[in-house]
Amino acid sequence: MERSTIAMATSVILLSGRLTAAAATRPVRVDCDAGGSINATLAKLPRSGPNTLLVSGTCREHVVVQAYDLLRIEGAPGAVLMPDVPSPLRHTLDISSSRAVVVTGLTIRPGPEIGIALTSCQDCAVERCRFEGSLEGSGVGVAVEESGFARILDSSFVLSASEVGGGVAVFVGDASAAKIGRCSLEAQVGWPGAWAGLMVMRNGSAVVWDSTFRGFGVGMHLEAGGWVNLFRPPEHPGQGDSMVVVEHGNCGGIWIGQTAELKSEATTRLRVKDSGPDCWASGISMTGGSLALGGPVEITNSVGPGLSLSGHSVARVTGGGTITGNALGVTLDADSLFVAASIWTPGVPRLDLSGNGTGLACDATSLVQNGAQIDGTDPGTCANIRP
Repeated sequence: MERSTIAMATSVILLSGRLTAAAATRPVRVDCDAGGSINATLAKLPRSGPNTLLVSGTCREHVVVQAYDLLRIEGAPGAVLMPDVPSPLRHTLDISSSRAVVVTGLTIRPGPEIGIALTSCQDCAVERCRFEGSLEGSGVGVAVEESGFARILDSSFVLSASEVGGGVAVFVGDASAAKIGRCSLEAQVGWPGAWAGLMVMRNGSAVVWDSTFRGFGVGMHLEAGGWVNLFRPPEHPGQGDSMVVVEHGNCGGIWIGQTAELKSEATTRLRVKDSGPDCWASGISMTGGSLALGGPVEITNSVGPGLSLSGHSVARVTGGGTITGNALGVTLDADSLFVAASIWTPGVPRLDLSGNGTGLACDATSLVQNGAQIDGTDPGTCANIRP
C-alpha cells in the first residue's frame, strides 16, 4: 500500500513538472498596437526558459534583455521594433549576459546608435530580420561584442548614415565571433554614408557565406586582429559552391589592416566588382594584413588596383581566378609578398591578370612567388618575380 501511494505521488509530481515545462514553452503574445510592451512582458517571465514572445504591431520601445536563457522573440508578419522618442537609451534591442536568445522575423529600426547589441551573449541568433533606417555617427545595425557568439542568418540590411564615414551594418569585436550567412547588406545612399557592411576588429572573428555587400564605403573592413573566413559551415548546407559578393564599394571593396586576415576555402567564390568611383579604390586593399584565398576570386572594374599590398602585407591567391578590367592588376610595395598557386599543385587553375592597365607592379622590396602560374603580366614592371 505504501509503495502504491509513493508511486502515485511520484507520478503526480512528474506530470506537474511536464505541465509546467509545457506552459513555459507556450508563446506569450505581445500586441504593441493594443498597448502591449515587450519589456513589461519580459519582466513577468522567469529568466531561465524556454520562453517565447510572439510580437505583433509596431513596438516603440528600447528593449533590454539581460541575463536570460532560452528566450525567443518572434515577430509576426509586419511586426516592427523601433526606438521610443525621446529616450536616454541608444539601442533598439540590448541583449547582454544571456544565452540562446533568438530574435526572428522583426523589422528593426536602429535607434539611433545600434539596432541590436549582443554583449557577452552566448549562442544567440538574429534570423529573418530586416534592418532599415539611418545610423547616427558610428552607429551599427548589429554589434557582437565582449566575447560573445552569435549567428546572423537570412537577414537584410538597408541602411544609411547621418554623417560622412559613419555607420556599419554588422560589427564583430572584443574577441567575439559571428556566423553570417544568406544575408543582404546594402548602404541605401552609399558614400557619403554608411562606411562598412562588415567590420571585424579587436580580435573578433566571422564566418561568412552566401551573402552580398553593396554600396558601402567598403564592403568589409578588417583590422586590429580581425579575422574573416569565407566558408559555408556544414551545418548550413547549400547548392554548389558558396558565393560572397562585394560590389559598388565607393572607397574600396575590402580593406585589410594591420594583423587582420581574410581567407576563403576552396568551396567559396569571392567576387569583388565596381569599386569606386569616389576614391582611388582598390578591389582589395591591404596594409600590413594577410590574405589567403583558397577558392576562386574575381576582381573587376576597380578605379584603382584590383589588389593592392603595402606595409609588409602577404597575399596568397592559390585558388585561381581573374583580376581584370581594373586600372591596375596587382600592386606591391613596402616589403610585401604575393603568392600564386604552385605550379606543382594539380588541378588548380591559373590566375589571370590580363585586361588591366598594368597586370603586375611592385617595388624593389617586394616579391612575387609562383609567377609562372600568372597570366597577363609584364615582367618588366616587377623585378622580383620567382617562377
